[in-house]
Amino acid sequence: MVLYEFTSFREPADEPDIRSYDPMKRNDVGRFCATVRRYVGRHQQTRIVTTPELQLNGQWWPDFLLANRGDWLSKMPWARGALAEIEAGLSSSSPWHPRTKLAWPDDGTDHAGQPLIYDAVSRANHGETVHHELVVPFLRKVMNCEASGLSALYHRMNWAPLYWPETLRGWLADEPVQLPDTEFSHPVGQPVAAMIRTLVKDLRASPLVRVIEDRLLSMRPTARGFTLRLQAQGELQTPELIWAQSPAQGLQAAGLPTAGVDDRLPLMIGLLEVPTSCVQRPGSVQHLLDPSLGIYRVTHSSACADESQDGFVALTVEANPGWFDAVHGTGLSEGEAIDAIMRDLARAGVLASDGTPRFTKLIKLAGALPLPTPRAVQGFLADRAALLSACPGIQLMGPAAGPFANSMSDQIVQGLACGAFRDTALPAMQQEYA
Repeated sequence: MVLYEFTSFREPADEPDIRSYDPMKRNDVGRFCATVRRYVGRHQQTRIVTTPELQLNGQWWPDFLLANRGDWLSKMPWARGALAEIEAGLSSSSPWHPRTKLAWPDDGTDHAGQPLIYDAVSRANHGETVHHELVVPFLRKVMNCEASGLSALYHRMNWAPLYWPETLRGWLADEPVQLPDTEFSHPVGQPVAAMIRTLVKDLRASPLVRVIEDRLLSMRPTARGFTLRLQAQGELQTPELIWAQSPAQGLQAAGLPTAGVDDRLPLMIGLLEVPTSCVQRPGSVQHLLDPSLGIYRVTHSSACADESQDGFVALTVEANPGWFDAVHGTGLSEGEAIDAIMRDLARAGVLASDGTPRFTKLIKLAGALPLPTPRAVQGFLADRAALLSACPGIQLMGPAAGPFANSMSDQIVQGLACGAFRDTALPAMQQEYA
């Protein structure tokens, strides 16, 4: 699922100084929604897509997991019991209410140094029933296990929700809730990645930019900056260095040991082009909680981009390989796996059972999704601190900037912040590529 979020946070009346962005503070990028929207708008025309959906027990509902739509919860057969749990929990204050997240330790622990795990915090705020009926089925399909083991502060890295209990109480009691829907946007007529291709093309064409494609063998700080040793180019001197890989990779390049453990999830992606006529459930994004299905998410790429190609539309399907194999069997060939995906889509009611794709591609990635476990967070922080100590003056972006501050929005803001810290009197073109 590759979409923009321009309205997930309430925008301040006055846009904050880009230099105040703090990648060490979880979701600080939310203060710069207007900045990201404006930057993207220089490169792509975007449109708001339809609200994502969620399939639960064979029925379709507005999405609870990502799009802040839980106004249907009162219709669930377990709503009364869930409401009683929420109301009982509201009678006693919890130190892990979501309103206090900005004060939670960045290392993923509680204030006593013990791991603060999402599962426990979800139960405390959502109640056992909502956690069991909605959260666990999603975790099971994404992670291939029922308990996430994730640091609560970084729960959104793997799309797990954390609502205020007051919000859930309103939904369960069928009362108005003052929580705006999350609106997702997508480029018109092209994928999000098209912006990256445009930027790369512009960089290569700029007289101010030299692009060197080579293997980095080592780096070391010097009195006047940094020395990079490249496999083909040899040594390269630079007065400044911005590191955009992980802190562990930076330490390795500097010839130093690393402390971190990089926990990651596998991912299976199916890319399909199917006849428009066989699409029975159009939309933008659909989450499928049915445990009998091997897939957990469908993105209607063509619908998001508001385009179709000769009567065919593109779909992107995601699954955890372990869960998919448990449902459909191990050792499937690519063709057999695609057939299983098509059966899942038909069983879910997304496609007609007689639909035949004209294009398919299956991608399996062993470590595609970062897992913010307590040990991964603490290891990242230790490696980051070691890198900054060993390489004074180095600047960090992307996977190195802050704990999981590596979304596209984060990286746009990081790049603009780096440029803002330079001489603001630079010519406009040079500011563009700073």
